[in-house]
Amino acid sequence: FRSIRIGNWSPRYCKGGPIYITALAFMPDNKHIVSSGEDNKVYIWDLEQGGYKVIGTTKSLVLSLSVSPDGSLIVAGTKDGKIVLWETSDFTPSILYDDPQNSVQAVAFSHSGRTLASGDLQGNIKYWSVSKRTVITNLHAHAARITDLKFSPNDELLASSSFDATVQLWFTNELTNPPVKFQDHTSWVLSIAFNAGGDKLVSGSLSGNRLVVDPTLTKSMAETFCQKLDRNMTQNEWNTYVGKDIPYEKTCRQ
Repeated sequence: FRSIRIGNWSPRYCKGGPIYITALAFMPDNKHIVSSGEDNKVYIWDLEQGGYKVIGTTKSLVLSLSVSPDGSLIVAGTKDGKIVLWETSDFTPSILYDDPQNSVQAVAFSHSGRTLASGDLQGNIKYWSVSKRTVITNLHAHAARITDLKFSPNDELLASSSFDATVQLWFTNELTNPPVKFQDHTSWVLSIAFNAGGDKLVSGSLSGNRLVVDPTLTKSMAETFCQKLDRNMTQNEWNTYVGKDIPYEKTCRQ
């Protein structure tokens, strides 16, 4: 975006030219928007009354923004490797994370507000406790930079996308397990979104003018896969991919 324009508002300008917007996030009341741009400032815009105010300034470009569900926290990931938190009660900033060699490409609060996910230039995901301000676990996820992070509506799933052309699906109560990996794209995956029910994940990439929809629930995945298969898993395949200690079951209804 080159500017923010709502209703009859004028776009904001800097030194004779429009400011490129790098990140946007709605506040929970849906009456305010948080934005950041190439001026390294974070703004809150009033959608009903018009106008804006600057709540903070960063030393480098903000690449991603997220707002906690109760509206008490605004978090930003920056190009110089910081995660910055603002308390909306007084807009006091604090630095949650700082690694100048590893820019923070994406940040996302869970719907409960208890956890936060961040993704970096090196393809890693950090899963944070918001109350303790500490990392719960580090996920060595992608082979290239993270581009987007989204929690499912019930927070049971965390989806990530990357320049490595994959989308990965993590089960938040079993983060030590490998993710489900979707490889439907041939180029950078730039954005992802869950549907309202959380049973589908949509992704878009540079792989042409198209969107890819993948199932997220095991039952839906099985139904989708079985439409493309003409047989069940063999016993050897079951032992390899499911486990010898789990009784064999037919994978498709045949």
